[in-house]
Amino acid sequence: MIEIIIGLIIIAIGFLPIYNLFRQGSKTTVTNVQETVATNYASDLINFCKDFKYYQIEPIIDDEETYEEGEGKDEIKNFISKINSDLADNWKTVPEPYVRKLTLHHYKRKLQIDWGILKDLFTEGFNETIELRTQVPCYSIKVTVTFPRMMSKRKDDKSNIEEVILESILID
Repeated sequence: MIEIIIGLIIIAIGFLPIYNLFRQGSKTTVTNVQETVATNYASDLINFCKDFKYYQIEPIIDDEETYEEGEGKDEIKNFISKINSDLADNWKTVPEPYVRKLTLHHYKRKLQIDWGILKDLFTEGFNETIELRTQVPCYSIKVTVTFPRMMSKRKDDKSNIEEVILESILID
């Protein structure tokens, strides 16, 4: 009888690491699924905004604006309705617990080139073309999707929040 009990204890100790492996694997799988869903929501909004033209957004926002969607907020839908009301009618918001934020930043991008190194390679006309091209007005698009970890105990804890950030540039 003692040999059977000792054998069961050894088997139980042997299966403990395997149990932990499965438990950690399931947590990682759930986290990966959540991050993939959040990335898809962010990518969807980035691709949607890439269809807009610079001149459509220019009269709507000033220098930088942030719109939020989720938890009953329709700011992104209102932004889209200012550009095209037909698109806003078909716009689907993200489900809870995901919250999506769209930040548009208007700026003139200036390319910094070390001309000392490349001076001998370029002619003066080409330099002027480069300088003109680097001052194209554009918008920086940043989409942030936040969501709580599913495997966490407390939902109101700020350290419990994960976020996915995607950025792109919209040029006319």
